[in-house]
Amino acid sequence: MQGAFNQHLVKPGLIEAEYSRIYRQAREWREEQDYLDITRPLDEVTATQIVQDAERFITRLESYLCEVGAID
Repeated sequence: MQGAFNQHLVKPGLIEAEYSRIYRQAREWREEQDYLDITRPLDEVTATQIVQDAERFITRLESYLCEVGAID
């Protein structure tokens, strides 16, 4: 999924590269928390940053989808 996001949206310049970083970091944190036996505990500052970045990611994707007429 992340590869497709990069290939179809970031690489052609439709979505800024910073959103690829946000996607990757959120996925890595989720995988680490869900699947690894030894996890880094999420402190409040990190969790807050992840949520803020996710909100920015969603807002940007909604904006893009509106721009291309996929949603109203």
